[in-house]
Amino acid sequence: MLRKRTLREWEELWRAKWDINDYADLDAVFAHTEAYKDVLCEVEIRIMTKDGRIDTAEISLVDDQGTVLAGYEYTMLELGRVELEQEVIAPLNLWPEDEEEETSSESPDFSA
Repeated sequence: MLRKRTLREWEELWRAKWDINDYADLDAVFAHTEAYKDVLCEVEIRIMTKDGRIDTAEISLVDDQGTVLAGYEYTMLELGRVELEQEVIAPLNLWPEDEEEETSSESPDFSA
């Protein structure tokens, strides 16, 4: 199981790795979150496509009840930024494989 992070930890990661040039105006994104800094949450990344290409990527920090505590939707122009591609989108296939291993171990073996 993946370790959950607090909103504060996600904010630090977002500022330090995902959007180091502050294209999203992260001060505004996190402006009203002081009361939630120690709440455990997960990151939700939605990638929308248009004509077969990634058009926007929405990053949201969501608590256990599904409430979005902070979020931003990056446009296609912002997605061209190297740090967003390298730190957010590319690693999606490299993140812990716990769920993938669980589903693959339950899959039947059709090789025989």
